[in-house]
Amino acid sequence: MSELQNRIIQRLNSDGTYLQGDHVYSRQEQYLRTALALYFSMGGTVEKLNQTLPTVKREPYEDIGDRIADVVVEIAAVSHARDLDMVQAAFNWIDKRA
Repeated sequence: MSELQNRIIQRLNSDGTYLQGDHVYSRQEQYLRTALALYFSMGGTVEKLNQTLPTVKREPYEDIGDRIADVVVEIAAVSHARDLDMVQAAFNWIDKRA
């Protein structure tokens, strides 16, 4: 894993609870909240979200690696459009929680 990913996981586990239990599935709601916060900060609306939700694939057994790649690609595109370095943003997140 990358240095960035390892540092994020260290920060998430700084209170000793992140790696306890089924941490993958416990992140589902937090991921959704974070994704929606990004969506709204980009100017998304509830109306457009409601139009889009029925068109979203809901195949639970798709390759999660492909879905993670899709998320990274979209974050890279948004970061580029907003003239932001996505890796620097992640390191800034780590530093704020140090």
